[in-house]
Parts: sequence; C-alpha cells; structure tokens
Amino acid sequence: MNTENTRTSELCPICGEGHLSAHVGKNEVSYRGQSRAIDYEFSTCDSCGSEIATAGQTKANKRIMNAYRKEVDDLLAGNEILYFRKDVLHLSQKLAALVFGGGKIAFSRYEKDDIVPSDAMNSLLWLCMKNPQNVALLAEKRGIDLPSEVIDAIGRLTGSITMKQIVLPAPTGVATANSRFASLFSPASDAALGRFSIKHTAALSCNDKVYLNAA
Repeated sequence: MNTENTRTSELCPICGEGHLSAHVGKNEVSYRGQSRAIDYEFSTCDSCGSEIATAGQTKANKRIMNAYRKEVDDLLAGNEILYFRKDVLHLSQKLAALVFGGGKIAFSRYEKDDIVPSDAMNSLLWLCMKNPQNVALLAEKRGIDLPSEVIDAIGRLTGSITMKQIVLPAPTGVATANSRFASLFSPASDAALGRFSIKHTAALSCNDKVYLNAA
C-alpha cells in the first residue's frame, strides 16, 4: 500500500515517547453494492510503531466517507451546496439556515461533509438550484427579508429570457454535476402555483412529466 508520510511534532498517545507521522493511504470501502478505494488518514509512531487515527484524522475520514456516500446516493456534494449558497446566492450560513431550515450550524456541516443532508433537504436545495425564484418564495413564506445582494442575485438568474444555467465546480473524485442543474423552466414559470413553461421536455424523466401534467 502506498502512503504519503509527513512527520509531525505530536507525541504518540500510546507510548508517550515517540512522535507521530501522518499518512494518507487508500482503503477499499463498499456502500450500497458499490466498492471503491478512497483516501483515509492515519498516523504511525516512530518509537512503538502503533498505528492510530488522531481526532482530526478521524473527522477527515468521516468527511471523505460522507462525500462518497453522497455520490453513490446522487445527493448534493458539500462543495456544490457551498458554491450555490455563497457564490451564487450570496447567502450567509445563518440566513440559509433560516430560509431552508436545518438548524443554526446545518449549512456549515453540510458544506464540510460532516453530515449527509436528509432526502427532503437535498430535494429542497435541488429545486432551488433549478429555479432560484423558489428561494424568494421560501423567504416570503417564513417572513424573512432577504438582503439586497441576494435579491439581485436571484433577479440576475431569473430575469433573462432564458434562465442562466448554474455552473458548479466538479467535486473532487465525483463526476461533474452541472447537467442536473441545467435550466428547465422559463422565467415566467411559477413553481409555487404549478404553472410551468417547459423548454426541454426531452430532458424530463417519466415521473417529471407525470408530475407536470398533473400540475
């Protein structure tokens, strides 16, 4: 097994004499029938030879595994949520939690892959990425006054004849997700009232078409 090795000044908690060296290795994991070698962090002692994971490495390993789970489950990656919240909408983490729910520090944990968002939260964020007008509707429903920069951002995304596609960075080790954020609705669409104007019906799944016909 190939690993990267970085010696640190941290003393070994096992023997209390040696110093730890940090490593990055590969670990074969399986989830929902899929297997892959993913990175994991650990340390070894140069005196007693013990192999351990420090608190920081344990947290990093959990984030790596959560990112892999999100990919397999086709959920939004942490950096996708971060990009949409911060760079697209210009929402603070605190305000995003008020608009979308989830708790005061929810978005910090979503974006760092500390936790995996629920299916409901993932779907809500996905719908707002598809049509950012939904962000304004949620804020209105919750009685939240959005800052001018957020309102301007939503206006820029939805005010043109063809809605701008939101281009997200490809997550590390995860296939690009840009295609699933391709714009389907015209600016005149009103998702809250069920009035849709579809531009690319070929891109819709059967379930999408059934839902839209019902609306």
